[in-house]
Amino acid sequence: MKFTPVFKYGILFSLVVLAEVMFLVAEKYRPVNLRKPIPAMPPPPVEKPKPWKYQYILSPLEQLMMDSGCVPLSRFDRGIKVMLKYASSDNFTGINLYKGLTVAYFPEEVAKAIAQAQKYLKADYPYYSLVIYDATRPLHIQKILWDSLKVADSLKSLYVTRPEKISMHNFGAAVDIGIVNADGMAIDMGTEYDFFGEAGYTRNEEMLVKSGKMTYRQKANRELLRSVMKRAGFTPIETEWWHFNYGTRIEAEKRFKLIP
Repeated sequence: MKFTPVFKYGILFSLVVLAEVMFLVAEKYRPVNLRKPIPAMPPPPVEKPKPWKYQYILSPLEQLMMDSGCVPLSRFDRGIKVMLKYASSDNFTGINLYKGLTVAYFPEEVAKAIAQAQKYLKADYPYYSLVIYDATRPLHIQKILWDSLKVADSLKSLYVTRPEKISMHNFGAAVDIGIVNADGMAIDMGTEYDFFGEAGYTRNEEMLVKSGKMTYRQKANRELLRSVMKRAGFTPIETEWWHFNYGTRIEAEKRFKLIP
């Protein structure tokens, strides 16, 4: 049987149409996982968690120290004990004068020198540590101390500098300091801190020992404190075993700021 060209082309066209229909039907009923993958939407941006910061609120006195260029002693040695007597009522005024301040602040140079004294002490007595009784003291606190000292006016300047003369403490160039043992107890220096009397002097210790008012151990303890502080660049004074100056008054005025 012979087919005409028209018939042949008609059959071919029909086959093409049929194939297209079958493809469309197959595509419609093809399982989802066999279809062309649908482009995934980009994930929403993930916000990185903000680092948590401890918000430490400074007391006005601590802010004053920092604004004046002083730094915490703990920056250079965290092992030195801090027991600021004027930050509690355990002082001769009976008043907490440093409300909110529990950190010992000094000019950086002085802080480094105290840290060095601690190293000297630890080298020979690893179970001992320096303890800070008073650090940088603002001038307005100096005025309160002067007015609160209950001794004869002629004796006041032996223990507290007149506010108008300005103390080395007001420049951060002095420290009141002692030594504690491994239990945190102060070693015996013969008197308590801020003892106003000859027993607290450094100029007559030999006489105090001979008279039985001081033991050899108490004198030796004071000598140990003076030894490490002197090696670190500090100078003791004659009327307070606990007080040490860093440099002279003239040097303090040139190198450090007065804390108002």
